Amino acid sequence: MVDLAIPSRIAAAEVRATRIRSLEGSIYLVELDCAGGRRMLGDGRGQAVFRSLPAARAALAGLGAIPVRLVHDSVYDEMIGLGAGVPNRLEVALGEAGA
Repeated sequence: MVDLAIPSRIAAAEVRATRIRSLEGSIYLVELDCAGGRRMLGDGRGQAVFRSLPAARAALAGLGAIPVRLVHDSVYDEMIGLGAGVPNRLEVALGEAGA
């Protein structure tokens, strides 16, 4: 299980890297690699869901020089009948959170 991280409780020193997960329908979730494991960005009521990439990046503004990657898992192979073998994943470096 991935714990939720509440923005006001995140110490920038404990976050090593971030991933913005792009889901179908312009939905973005933010995953943080912390010293204690992976955590999803949330607000105490559940996962924080962003409707644009700039909005997801803005949530990371206070973290400083931490690498950010955009990750999108495509279901195209499964949709055309090739099965769910090796994940069809696109990863793009977006620079740093504070940039």
